[in-house]
Amino acid sequence: MLFTVLGPVGVHVGGRRISLAHGHERTALAVILAADGDVVSADQLIDALWGARPPASARKSMHSHVSRLRRSLGTWRAGGADRVLSVPGGYRIDADIDARQFLTLAARP
Repeated sequence: MLFTVLGPVGVHVGGRRISLAHGHERTALAVILAADGDVVSADQLIDALWGARPPASARKSMHSHVSRLRRSLGTWRAGGADRVLSVPGGYRIDADIDARQFLTLAARP
């Protein structure tokens, strides 16, 4: 499973791009991937999803979006759902990311 951030945010499995049906799932994925393994708080995700005027149900909705993202990833690969981790303080991702691969390759002599 390869996550892409260079170009459209996405997920590739076996060389094939998979679709994340909801825009909020893609946004949550983009924010978590941009943290590159650091923890993203619930407040950061809420801000990314709704900006300065989140709905009263924002926290519950955000958790639902992350849950759907996990299910989507799990559909495509065993263990995929375990890539988005709930950790103290928020979420982080354990993933192969194209940007990290690019930096590794660019650093080679």
